[in-house]
Amino acid sequence: MFGDVMMAMVVFLGDTSFLVRETAHGILERTGIVAAPVLTLALAHPDPEVSHRAGRILAGVRAAQVSRWLAGLAAIPYIDAHPDSQNQSALTAQYLEGAKGAGHPVRVELPGGGTDWPAYREATRLWVTDRIAAGEPWAKLAPVLAVMVERTLHYDRTGRFPP
Repeated sequence: MFGDVMMAMVVFLGDTSFLVRETAHGILERTGIVAAPVLTLALAHPDPEVSHRAGRILAGVRAAQVSRWLAGLAAIPYIDAHPDSQNQSALTAQYLEGAKGAGHPVRVELPGGGTDWPAYREATRLWVTDRIAAGEPWAKLAPVLAVMVERTLHYDRTGRFPP
């Protein structure tokens, strides 16, 4: 029954009435991650309006989910705390460019002393968002992020990543 309602909302994304399209868009957006399977199917819809709107909603839903997941961590880790030492520099460079391009400063001196690295944290958020968009389950990402959090917290205490 719920799936039928979601499918109807997807069809309404292509309605001739702007008000109907916007209403369906809002309903799917507020439904959140639960609507993701239906929205994913809608990406291949033959009506370009439907597939375009489904893509926008899905991107927003995934970004919101990633933000909630990351907010539950002890700290948002730095991208260069990723444990994949083979691809570490390439991974860091790729996502750091995206974060800097979005206007996040690389380094910020904190008023009470210490330093934060906003671009590195944003790069981590971008990486997680990409992994989720690629279909990687949270259960597979969570252990990697846990290691990254521990490495980041160690860096914040000592000024270097653990070996």
